[in-house]
Amino acid sequence: MISTRRLVLVMVSLLVAASTAFWLLRPSGDALLSKGAAPLDPALELLTILGDVANRPRNLPGRWREARGDEGLGQISGKEMEELSEIMTLPYLQGYKEAPAKDNITKHDEGRAYDGVNLYTSGHAPEAFLMDMKGNVLHRWRMNIDEVWPEVPRTIHSTFWRRVHGYPNGDLLAIWEGIGMVKLDRFSRLQWAYRGGCHHQAFVTGDGAIYVLARRASVISRIHPVRPVLEDFISILDPNGRLVDEYSLLECMENSEYNHLMRGMRRRGDLFHTNSLYVFDGSKSDMSPYFKKGNVLVSFLKLDTIAIIDLNKKKAVWAKSGGVTRMWRRQHDPVLLDNGRFLLFDNVGENGTSKVIEFDPGDMKVVWQFTGAAGDTLYSMTCGTSRRLPNGNTLVTE
Repeated sequence: MISTRRLVLVMVSLLVAASTAFWLLRPSGDALLSKGAAPLDPALELLTILGDVANRPRNLPGRWREARGDEGLGQISGKEMEELSEIMTLPYLQGYKEAPAKDNITKHDEGRAYDGVNLYTSGHAPEAFLMDMKGNVLHRWRMNIDEVWPEVPRTIHSTFWRRVHGYPNGDLLAIWEGIGMVKLDRFSRLQWAYRGGCHHQAFVTGDGAIYVLARRASVISRIHPVRPVLEDFISILDPNGRLVDEYSLLECMENSEYNHLMRGMRRRGDLFHTNSLYVFDGSKSDMSPYFKKGNVLVSFLKLDTIAIIDLNKKKAVWAKSGGVTRMWRRQHDPVLLDNGRFLLFDNVGENGTSKVIEFDPGDMKVVWQFTGAAGDTLYSMTCGTSRRLPNGNTLVTE
């Protein structure tokens, strides 16, 4: 099993950290840090939480078990629930290679790591920690799901937070995968709760609006006449947790010139498995009209596709399939860089190994990539993320 007992010390003021292993890279691709835990970026973006997956007894809470629950599915029962059993058995089993006999960070170059404090969460419990660069815990947030929604059945995903977002005043957003999202204050007191099938990622804009991925199960006759499917949405909440608007990503793709990218889609189960969203603030709109304020960059894992969604037009205005271009497969976490390029974690794009690529969305040329360091090949069967840091180095978590 993978061991995630390796705490971390790296990066940015109030960053979200992902566990298991990471590399910190210079612009040249040389590794400065390796094999530790990780932090988050200055804009308080959320990093993918791969979760602690140590070899623990099955009666312990957290992300160790090998099945997924039926939370967040709405009013589905009987035969439809049987059909949904396949949907909720996605390959997040986590333990897929032997753990090395190493604990904690194995190399820490203090002169090149980006200094700051780190907001860290994992699959061990519904809690998050603020830590300094030495791994000392400065603050802790925690809340069990039965304090919010006692009616939610106890499953794997009800026992830990998938992702969190930290506010400068100490408030915290936390997502229970497929269930909902809460906002806590610095003392872990509940401010509000939103039960909307939230999953994977939330993004807070400069005006405080909260964009979050959500999903619902239903029978959509144009997809399949009888089998229920999981449909992904972008939900927009106000700062007080009230739903303002919601957009179907299925409809956004169907309404666009890129609907041909759905031809190979399985018309059952989890249609897109949307695993990230990134909201443009408009500061790069001079580089491309696609980067206008309010457009959203999303990643559809099942389609091997990333797309830019214009919510005003309710359609995708740009999309690329890594399966078609042979650039990536089963990707995660694309983000827009200051130079107008995209940074993306490619899970299984080449020879069954992973890589991180920086590419120009105009001509689709790869200008930088990382495939591993010092003979240690980068490989992440599920999840994984990368962030360009303010000092020009790149944080890679696998």
